[in-house]
Amino acid sequence: MIVDVSTFLPIKPRKVEMHLRPSHLLIHVAFPLIKLIPYCATKLHEVWKEGAYWVSFRLLGFIPFAEQAVVISYPESPSSFSFRDNAHSVLVEKWDHGITIDSSGTATTYRDHRSWNIHLCYLVIFSNFLLSSPATQAATSGNSGNWI
Repeated sequence: MIVDVSTFLPIKPRKVEMHLRPSHLLIHVAFPLIKLIPYCATKLHEVWKEGAYWVSFRLLGFIPFAEQAVVISYPESPSSFSFRDNAHSVLVEKWDHGITIDSSGTATTYRDHRSWNIHLCYLVIFSNFLLSSPATQAATSGNSGNWI
């Protein structure tokens, strides 16, 4: 699957870059759907440095879901700034997330490009889990009564 989004921001590229570099941004954006916990009690750097960071994903903040390597790099690019997370795990064979920012005078063009492949067997297992949940059964049966 591929998602590619770009937007125009009326602020200088350097300010956008300062907001993209801290690791807490990923943690903030992913929550509450996914909570990221550094694996083996290692802490994430305050600002992303190039390298691999193993994290544990908690679906909805508490259900152990997967462990994934977040692999950060700052590739050379004709853009003002380029950031890449080329992650992988047992569940997701490929997670390629790139962000570029380009100067448009005193403003910025922000581009966020993601592509990923999920291992089919895990997708089937996860879909069966979702289809068998009380919420899904109530929604599909027309019975929206109290299921919690």
